[in-house]
Amino acid sequence: VINLLNIEMIVVGGAIMHAEHLVLAAIISRAKEVSFAPSFESTKIVEGQLGAKASAIGAALLTSQ
Repeated sequence: VINLLNIEMIVVGGAIMHAEHLVLAAIISRAKEVSFAPSFESTKIVEGQLGAKASAIGAALLTSQ
């Protein structure tokens, strides 16, 4: 996704983040290995702030449009 879309930010959240920063560190490390350096350097990979209710909040926001 980083190489194809050249996106600015990837937000990782939900149930996968129960292992806290270990999962995020592994995702960042692997993304660095498989991405083109310029694309990776311009992409931030961050932990979501909505917690376990992120999916429900996102679904609710989609229906309100």
